[in-house]
Amino acid sequence: MRNFFSIAHKITLQLILTGIFATIILGTYAYYASGKAMLDRTYEQLTSVRTEKQNRLESFFTDRKRELKHISNLPETKKYLKKEYPSDLAKAPPDFLFNNYINSLYYIPVNSRQCIRFIHQGVKAIQSTEATPDWLPQNLETISDIQIIDYTKNQKNKYVFHMLSLVKSEDSIIGIIAIDISQDFINEIMFENNPHNGLGNSGEAYLVGCDSLMRSTSRFQKEAVMKISVKTAGVHKALSKQTGTDIFPDYRGTEVISSYAPLEIKNLNWAILAEIDLSEAMIPIHDLRNKFLFLGVLVASLLFVLAWFLSRWLSRPIIALNNASKMLSEGGLPKTVEVKSNDEISDLAAQFNEMAKKIHEQTQNLRLSKIRSLRSMIDGQEKERQRLSRELHDSLGQMLIALKLKYQSETDENASNELLKLIDQTIEETRRLSNDLKPAELDEFGLNSALERLCKTGESISKLKIYLDTEALPSQMSRKLQTYIYRIVQEGIHNIIKHAEAENAEIIFQTIDDELIILIKDDGKGMTDEPINCNQHHGLKNLEDRANILGGEIQIKSREKSGTKLIISLPINHKTHE
Repeated sequence: MRNFFSIAHKITLQLILTGIFATIILGTYAYYASGKAMLDRTYEQLTSVRTEKQNRLESFFTDRKRELKHISNLPETKKYLKKEYPSDLAKAPPDFLFNNYINSLYYIPVNSRQCIRFIHQGVKAIQSTEATPDWLPQNLETISDIQIIDYTKNQKNKYVFHMLSLVKSEDSIIGIIAIDISQDFINEIMFENNPHNGLGNSGEAYLVGCDSLMRSTSRFQKEAVMKISVKTAGVHKALSKQTGTDIFPDYRGTEVISSYAPLEIKNLNWAILAEIDLSEAMIPIHDLRNKFLFLGVLVASLLFVLAWFLSRWLSRPIIALNNASKMLSEGGLPKTVEVKSNDEISDLAAQFNEMAKKIHEQTQNLRLSKIRSLRSMIDGQEKERQRLSRELHDSLGQMLIALKLKYQSETDENASNELLKLIDQTIEETRRLSNDLKPAELDEFGLNSALERLCKTGESISKLKIYLDTEALPSQMSRKLQTYIYRIVQEGIHNIIKHAEAENAEIIFQTIDDELIILIKDDGKGMTDEPINCNQHHGLKNLEDRANILGGEIQIKSREKSGTKLIISLPINHKTHE
């Protein structure tokens, strides 16, 4: 049996696949577009944080340069450098020269091995005389207008950076003024442990010097300044004066999204970076992916329900036409196919209804013509049997009887008994043939007696035991119907004796509504488990033809080694019985 995949299933599958395919395409496009937009937004946030801190750093150094320039032009500064200060070193710079950023102020005269340093503590500045610092350039001519010296350690073992400026008097250099600034002020600008600052829980902004060492603190490692080496792709590009964004492993080996740029501060070749872990940045994208997946499953479920109902609606008229075609091919008259639509299927249904009507009319005409032909043939056979029966009875039978009487009158008592016995057998056989051709009991005593004699005759010529139940036979039946019923039972008993190899048989009549049911059953070897085609069996074909002539039908139920059952249904009142 071929696999059957209905049109409803095909339409459902097509609609679902189309919907899922469209959903996947749109979802994938939306996911990647949204993911790219979120990544771009992350890049923009990092760039914004990096730019904001870069501007603050550059403003910080610009302000310090302006302050140092202002200090270098003060008269007090020139007096200190010319050694015009009091010998007891009691005089200190004004307090306004100190602020939160300037901790120490250095006065370094030209060609001097000592300098004067003022440290602002509390409400006054403490003056001390110190040796010339190591961070001071040996050649003063290399010092530009304002110069920044990268991180060095101070006396407290903390990293600071210095800013210094030449002081001139009448176009001659009289010394250097310098300030130092603690790394704490840089860290205040760079480090913010706040999840709302645009860097999330894993983001940070930091500085890296030309030696690839950190110049600001790290969010993940303590004491990172001048200790943590950062040799990442972003640092390399930033120190090469490139600005951009990228994804690469950071100094921890963790994949990060980074925004990098060089720090535009003279004398400092630093890189500034703002980074966030890729895993944290991808959380919204992963959430979006999960939402798309959930939405896709929901849409697929809705599509399945919609496709199912839509396919049922679309396929219903086609299925109706298919069922009607099957019924028509089996010889039945299908119900009118009604399609409530205004399209090609509606036109097809109308044409099919008209075609089915014409085919059924032609089939009925052919069937009636066939039945008339069969009836004429069988009725002709019956009339010929009656003629032969009369001939056997009136002619051959009388001649055989006359022969017997003549023989007895002309022979003595010692005549051959064998010859007489043969003549008696010939007479009996002639009567049996005559009775089979036209049973006398059927005309004289009715169908019941004829059927009983038929069963006794069958038992006498075989080992078969036949059970007959005629209680349900109608009392009023036409002569033709009685003859046909007799011939049906006669053919059934003949088939059992000849083919079934049975020991018992049952012939039962039942009346259901306006139908007479003839049940012919045996316990023989049976036929086959497959459906039986009467055209392949002469005896069964005779039974089917007689049943069809009477407007009835025959059902055959048989299994190997389990006997055979014939169920013949005949309408009691039918025009063919006349």
